Amino acid sequence: MPKALLDSKATRTRRPRGSLSKEVIVDAAKVLLHEQGIEALSIRKIANVLDAGPMSIYNHFATKHDIVFALVEDFVARAHQKEHSIIDWQEWLHITFVDVFTAFTNEPEYLMLMISSHNIGIASKKVFDDALVCLMGAGFSSENAAITFHKLLSFTLGAAMMRVNLNQATNDSESAVHDVMTGSQFEPSLREIIVGLR
Repeated sequence: MPKALLDSKATRTRRPRGSLSKEVIVDAAKVLLHEQGIEALSIRKIANVLDAGPMSIYNHFATKHDIVFALVEDFVARAHQKEHSIIDWQEWLHITFVDVFTAFTNEPEYLMLMISSHNIGIASKKVFDDALVCLMGAGFSSENAAITFHKLLSFTLGAAMMRVNLNQATNDSESAVHDVMTGSQFEPSLREIIVGLR
């Protein structure tokens, strides 16, 4: 083994045992996700970012999917951190889904992560439950409230994907096509959909 490699291995120190936490690991995974995308999320790469051994990650997360789940939970909690005290159900829905849209367009790497996650998590369930309470308070049946939530979420996710594609367009003609598709009109379109729910 070359002397330079031996010297670098000798001087490199691993993170002290017990210095990792779930929060530290999730923060490292966030950095990897943001800089390199969903493909970079592996236990080994996260361990490398933290100067730790893979086994120290396994002490906190049994699988990569558990880390993805933790990332999704963190993202949803940040995206829906406002407690809306708005009484009008239509305005509540508008603000909530604008928050979701904004979060995805600000951090587009989470779009594919959310789609590939096997578990919606507590934070996502809270958004769903809050929306059901809002809609049922407005007179929707529980079934219609759930259907309405999924319609709004599907529209929001689709619009966010198109906005991300527009932002990533490589030339003017591509931008023009995507601009026609999104129309830069997410909020007014969302409002029209919500008004038409009754």
